[in-house]
Amino acid sequence: PPWQRDWLAGQGAVRLILGDVEPTGGRRGGLPGALDAVRERAERALESGTGAPAAALLRGFVLGQDDLIADAVRDDFRRSGLAHLLAVSGQNVALLTVLAAPILALAGIPLRARLVILLALIAVYVPVAGAGPSIQRAGVMGAAGVLALAAGRPSSRWHALGLAAAATLGLDPRASADIGWQLSFAAVAGIGLLARPLARALGVVRGAGPLRRALAEGAALTLAATAATAPLIALHFGVVAVAAVPANLLVLPAVAPAMWLGMLAGAFGQIPGAPVEPLSWLGGLCAGYIAWVARVLGGRGAELDVGEPGPALVLAYALVLGLALALAA
Repeated sequence: PPWQRDWLAGQGAVRLILGDVEPTGGRRGGLPGALDAVRERAERALESGTGAPAAALLRGFVLGQDDLIADAVRDDFRRSGLAHLLAVSGQNVALLTVLAAPILALAGIPLRARLVILLALIAVYVPVAGAGPSIQRAGVMGAAGVLALAAGRPSSRWHALGLAAAATLGLDPRASADIGWQLSFAAVAGIGLLARPLARALGVVRGAGPLRRALAEGAALTLAATAATAPLIALHFGVVAVAAVPANLLVLPAVAPAMWLGMLAGAFGQIPGAPVEPLSWLGGLCAGYIAWVARVLGGRGAELDVGEPGPALVLAYALVLGLALALAA
């Protein structure tokens, strides 16, 4: 499609016409080969115990691999505004640390050692999940938060975001042309600016119950990220997903369990003979529910075609969205 051609041209891509291609059967060695092996064992674990469609979704949720997802399902996720779930991002790193921290604490590991292990888990997860620009950004920000905790210093979202920008652009100065990079940073900036006032507007006050607080905070994160990324999606793809907010709110209770069960299955899959089928089966149920929401809300009318807006129109979209959220708050 045109957006992808333009992006590839900006990356300096060239076209190669190949004759015969023969697989050599060789494998990478060293650290890259070890990470390949970790990824392959995780793939096998996620594919066991559940059907092929659910397994393909779990691979997308946990490892960012959407190659086995049917085109129709991928279109449902895109039109419903749930496509971000198929690409690993900051949500994955945050859920990984939230999952691992209490497990390490229950195991009796001292705090400093727990923080070192969390850093190691992030360092392994980022390349295993593909090391794309969005997961690189998430890895740097997650590591910065863990290091701040280890040093007994307050963490700063904006400091970590700037550090992530410097790190990702230092690794690849052209990363800013990547649409995933732009959406990832826009989502984090939107959450930093809008999530707290939206949460207050939705009822997160002193004395609020844990369920109400969790739902309000989850809704605020969804609204903030959706509002911040909608102008970029309109610019690059010429569409606005009108069902993005309700779809993300409906799948909110299932996203974390699907990710956690998939991560646990992938982790236990590193142990030969470990029974991972119950974990992948339960994760597949959560993935199936998310796919059902995407199918119901991702129909043909779920996207508003806005043509190919210029930067001025995109800025107008952003201002309108910001004004609407301010009035709602």
